[in-house]
Amino acid sequence: MAKCAFGVSKVEHLGHFISVEGVSTNPNKILDVQSWPIPSNIIQLREIIGLAGYYRRFIKGFAAIYRTLHDQLKKKGFSWTEEYTAAFNQLKQALISATILAMPYYAKSFIVETDASGKDIGAVLMQQGHHIAYIKQKALKHLLEQQVHTDFQVDGISKLMAFDFSIEYKKEVENKIQNTWYTDLTLQLVITKLQQQPYKSYTWCNNQLRWKGRLVVGDDMQLRTTIIEQWHATPQGGHSSMDATIKRLQSLFFWKNLSQDTRIYISKCDICQRHKYDVVASHGLLQPLPIPEGVWTYICLNFIEGLPKSNGNEAILVVVDMLSKYGRSMALSHPYNAQSVAQ
Repeated sequence: MAKCAFGVSKVEHLGHFISVEGVSTNPNKILDVQSWPIPSNIIQLREIIGLAGYYRRFIKGFAAIYRTLHDQLKKKGFSWTEEYTAAFNQLKQALISATILAMPYYAKSFIVETDASGKDIGAVLMQQGHHIAYIKQKALKHLLEQQVHTDFQVDGISKLMAFDFSIEYKKEVENKIQNTWYTDLTLQLVITKLQQQPYKSYTWCNNQLRWKGRLVVGDDMQLRTTIIEQWHATPQGGHSSMDATIKRLQSLFFWKNLSQDTRIYISKCDICQRHKYDVVASHGLLQPLPIPEGVWTYICLNFIEGLPKSNGNEAILVVVDMLSKYGRSMALSHPYNAQSVAQ
């Protein structure tokens, strides 16, 4: 009976506190976290990583923070840098501000929201809008479709088969694009019209605004630049040519001046400017002009345009002798042609 508690609003169990609000970290251990000094050897670092790993499901983005510190364990000796200090402080702050996770109710549906990068996929297990756990996992989109599975995937599939579930992929870029529809007054008007009747080449289906089947991007230059960057400057884009990049973008997205924005971005791409060869034919080497035999045998002419009008004249003809370099200037007025200038 010494370990029993009755009529209390919160109980401690295996380093966690369970209450009507959900599951939270142990406040006493979090107080210890606040006083953590920067580790000075591998043993201290292992203790810190061990405690953090125990509470990993409370921390969003735990894998990215954990990886930096864990890399230190793979090195020979102990070498601490500013990068590790930043990751250490970030881990402390994440533990101190860990959220309260709801208790799962297995009679209701679960939702797993994921966000992937080129290396990892992070996920949040949710139910009725409440967070249950933060997890890190491999890609799930084609898990049930692929023919060859790893031992890890087979183990995961065997556990999932007991549930009625579906896997849906929601691109992060689409989430941001949807936000632009409600900040762009023109697109708001288009959406309102589409909800009443068909409007031009626009369609509104599954809460997506499309133009001739392409996803419409609102007036957000930062987002447009990000989209162009993903389709040009990433390994998948491969710094393709202007026409190839524009063609790919136009097959998926629509916004006014898409081609112009893409050309401006690529023309300023540092990698393309440094490493791509010039397709313009070489102009060849400069050749010296022959020395004239007498003055005013050969002359050079040039026009200076765009000057303020003075006494009816708005241009200057400059004539330079090739031998003596003596120059003469004459005022001209529009219109003029080759014959009048020669006279």
